[in-house]
Formats: sequence, structure tokens, C-alpha cells
Amino acid sequence: MVSGHGITHSERTDDATQNDTPRFLASLDRKLHRLQTIISKGQDTVSVDEAQLPPPTNQVREDVSELGKVKSIEDTSEPIAPLMDDESCRLVWIDGPSQIYAEIKGRRALSKYHFESTLKLDQFVAALLAAADLRLPDHDAVLDFRMQTGERVQVIYRHNPTVELSKYLITIEKIYSHRIGFRQLLQFGSVSRLQLEHLNLAVLGRKNIIVAGGAGSAPITYVRALGELGLPDEQKLAIHHFGGGNFDLENCRRIEATPNGQPGVSVSDLLEAVPLMYSERVLLDECRGPELWDLLQHANADRFAFITSVRATSPEECLTRLELMAAEAVPNLSSSAIRRHIAMAADVILHVERRNDGRRQIAGIFEVQGMDKNGEIKLGPFNEKSVRDIRTIWGDPKLDILDER
Repeated sequence: MVSGHGITHSERTDDATQNDTPRFLASLDRKLHRLQTIISKGQDTVSVDEAQLPPPTNQVREDVSELGKVKSIEDTSEPIAPLMDDESCRLVWIDGPSQIYAEIKGRRALSKYHFESTLKLDQFVAALLAAADLRLPDHDAVLDFRMQTGERVQVIYRHNPTVELSKYLITIEKIYSHRIGFRQLLQFGSVSRLQLEHLNLAVLGRKNIIVAGGAGSAPITYVRALGELGLPDEQKLAIHHFGGGNFDLENCRRIEATPNGQPGVSVSDLLEAVPLMYSERVLLDECRGPELWDLLQHANADRFAFITSVRATSPEECLTRLELMAAEAVPNLSSSAIRRHIAMAADVILHVERRNDGRRQIAGIFEVQGMDKNGEIKLGPFNEKSVRDIRTIWGDPKLDILDER
């Protein structure tokens, strides 16, 4: 259609749009600036004339006033407080405000608890990080830290989450109020009296012990339990990865490595410092990589005896895993040379497994018996001859744990 001025309606609309665009952008900029001021100052009223927005509801005013304030963990962790207070609960997972999972008495399921809103979850995460002197970055990140009360926390943060994925995936691993030792393992049927006597002799004989077991068989629990055996006045040093085993033993000093990906000290760095600490035995929660080579070198130099664990489902797989981890540290060394170092350093392999009924049990105690003619490491049972050799020095030591039964 043509108007009296000879300009079509569509042309006038395009000109009006071009003329109004700067005013629209300027108005939008003023509105955003006004909202930022409201959020930063915590104001709870909005001027309709200035912001050109409808007056907020009470909930919006509350959210705006609370946004940006870092509260304490006690004020923000109310939804998971029952789980944290439950001694039978070991793990808590938070996948968004409405999904909180928990492991209670070994069973993992969705709990009945939830956060009221995404804002409440944001405040909880902010308080959680502030307590550890951390803050959320402006990019995707994995934050791994430990609370002052001992809980290990991992926060997987997505800066720009999609519809399918939540902003946070939080894992909280609680610390046990009590530790499991051989006294409890004996009651559970996880170890026999004869096996316990042989393990005690192996510790007294300064044998280097490797606990081999899958993730479900709790090998680190056995590492800590072995630390209870031997001489009561033996000076021990516990080294564990970040969030690893917590060895609260007598005459035992404890040091922890820095989380992976963060500047600090690694397990290998801590092992290098061990000789100056004059410890008779080192408890390393788990061998995961090149630190194994440092452990073998110190053991072959007779600087200390060690007890550690390796994730393996059999003694043979354990030896293969040891060889692979050592090769990471010294890739130019031949396989036969690596095997010789392993055969010289490792003395006993304690194989633990989880049965089909869920029970964790010692499947066998094996002794490293050097190399065969094909260059392979020989394994045999920790037999009576080995026991007699140790008893010639230590006699027949008594265990208080066995006397209690």
C-alpha cells in the first residue's frame, strides 16, 4: 500500500525500526544496569519507572536479596544434614537441587531430601567452597578438596550447563567415626586366626607386603589393619593420596599428597623425603602410577619396609600391574630389569576379594620366590618354612586380638 507521501507502509516500518533500535538498546542497557545494582546492593524494591519492569513478587525479592551472599555451611546444608548426621551413611551425591543420593549401610539409592531451589543449591556450593578458601571459576572445572572436619568433597562444575545436565555434581565422602582393624575383620570372618598369625609374623619379619584386591574388596582397609600388627613401638609413616586412607595408628605420622592437577607435592615427592624422617615402615594407601618405582628403589636400598595396595583381582594380575606402573616411571628400562627390581623388593602379596554374598575375605597369602629360568616372577604360598624362619628370630609372639576370643 502507498501512502500520501509516496512511501510504502513496509518502508516506514523499516525506518521506524532503524530509528528505534538505538533507543531500545539504550533502554535495555539501563534496565540491566539497574538490575545489577539491585543485586549487588541487595535492594528489595524495584522502581517501575526506572526499570520498566513489573513489581517483583515476594519470592523474587527474597531471591534477589539473597543472591551473592555467602552463608555458612550450617545455614545452607539443611537438606543433607540428616544424611551427614547418620553414621551408617558413607557417601552423599548431589545431582541438581532435586536429586540427592546416599549410600547407607552399603546400599545406594535416591534419598527423600532435596534443595528448595537452584538458588539454595548455589548458596550451599558457595558456602562449601568458601569454607575451603575456594571459589567457582568462570569455566568448567573439577574441584577436589577436604573439609576441616575431614570429609572429602568433589565438585564437578559446569559453567554453561545444558538441559540434560545439572550445574553441579557433588560427591561428599564422609569419614568414619571408627576404623576397621583386624579385631573387627576377625569377627566378620574376613580373616582366619591362622592367617592373622602368619600376617603378624610377616610384619615382624619386616616383609614388604602388597595387598591385591579389586575396588569392592577394600584393600586399603587391610593396609591400615596391617599397620596395627608388629611391634607396638615401631615408628610408622602413613602416606596417602588426596582423599585416600586415613591411618590413625599409634606411633604413626601421616602426610597427604596434593590433589591431582593442583600445584603442590605428589606421592613421589613425599617418598623422596621419607629417608630423612627415619621411619621403620611406610604405609602407602595405594600404588597408582610412577610412585611405585620410588617405593621399590627405597625398599631395595633397605631404607624402610612398606605396606601398600594395588587394584588387581589376582596375585598374577598384581605383578602385571606392578610392572606396568614401574614402566611409566622408567620407560627405557627393559621388562626383565623391572621384574628383577619387583622380585627383590616385594616379599608378600595378600590377595583379598569380595565374595558373591558381599563379604570381604582374604583369598590367600602368597610369597614372592624370586625369578624362574624364563625371567618370570615366581609366586608360592606363604608356607610353614617361611613362618619357621621368622619364628627363629621372634619366637611365638602372642596377639592380644586372638586372646580376646
